[in-house]
Amino acid sequence: MPVNFQEVRSEIKEMGENALQRERVYQDRRIKALEILDAYDHKIIELQQKIGEALRYNSALRCAKPVREHLTYHHLLPDLKTPVTMIAVDGSQINYDRHSEVQYALINIGAIITASSQSEAPQTFTRSELLYDDQLFTLEGVISEARLALLRDMEERKVIIELAESLHPPVISLTDGPLEFWGAETASDKSELNKQQSEYQKILYKLQNLKVYPAGFVDNPGENLVIRMLELTEASKADINNFKNFRPLHGVSDHDLFNEILKPGARSAIFQKQSISTSALDDNNQTHFFYLNVSSAGKPWLARIEIPGWVAQDSQAIDSLQAALMKQCSILGSNAYPYVLHRAHEIALVTFQEKEQIDQMVAFELRRRGVSISDRSHKQFWKNRPGRTRYKR
Repeated sequence: MPVNFQEVRSEIKEMGENALQRERVYQDRRIKALEILDAYDHKIIELQQKIGEALRYNSALRCAKPVREHLTYHHLLPDLKTPVTMIAVDGSQINYDRHSEVQYALINIGAIITASSQSEAPQTFTRSELLYDDQLFTLEGVISEARLALLRDMEERKVIIELAESLHPPVISLTDGPLEFWGAETASDKSELNKQQSEYQKILYKLQNLKVYPAGFVDNPGENLVIRMLELTEASKADINNFKNFRPLHGVSDHDLFNEILKPGARSAIFQKQSISTSALDDNNQTHFFYLNVSSAGKPWLARIEIPGWVAQDSQAIDSLQAALMKQCSILGSNAYPYVLHRAHEIALVTFQEKEQIDQMVAFELRRRGVSISDRSHKQFWKNRPGRTRYKR
């Protein structure tokens, strides 16, 4: 059924009528946020103590935590003094589909290696892994999309290690999205979670031994970790217990804080990410981050760059990462985004036609072995209408 534009039009009109009033409220909150930022600019130890105290009442606290640089610190774009090799890796997946004729899942990893000197052509790689039979089941039932995504993330890191072992350091590895290990907040199978966290830490230590600096690139980030830290300074003990719903600066973003501070190519102070997921890791591996204005001129465009603790402590590594990322983001022009990540995504992408071809290959092999194949569901029959070209990630 088509969209009811009459209903949508009336809601758009209401949205427009309230827009100016809502903007005035948000502007007042932005001013308040900047005042708090200025008041605590150099009070790093006091903020660290506030966060430590808040953790006594709310172990699920999630916010930024200052490390050593003051809150409004900004580091201008450095020169790329030492040539670096960059590995960018991205992944896509075919989720288990109970409506399909055949039941399987697939993880597809795309990777590209390029040198900052650009004296050699980039190298590209693909790895595809089919999951079937017992691999499709967990203690909670059929493998979920989130669980498959976690396995995909782990495979991305393993591919980085395999490729990096033949490269000369320094090497920067780049993945799309947060570096943070996800799942601790919602996992019901704690033993499996602990196993995955242990494996993840081994990967980070292996990267450290190989002198590979891992970074997660979060484009146009929506999570306002620094704002949440500033809100903590206004919270009572009762507010901390219910911190999820304590939002005196609601509508203000980390962008609002750093858009005015960061010139093109400049990075913010480095913060530690306070969360259940990161606190489960060794201090050496806990997730840190900084904001980077990846715009070369004009309107600021922020990305959040996530790194492990041992990289955050290496100023030369941070400078190399900052310079290399800006060089990559300049390749695609005004829509600043690392070229190598864009290419890795293109390599990893699974199209709908490829998914259909795998379905046919699996079905053919099972029938050849005398295994009966169920019909695809009626729902899926009607969903697979002509014109669909891409399988979702």
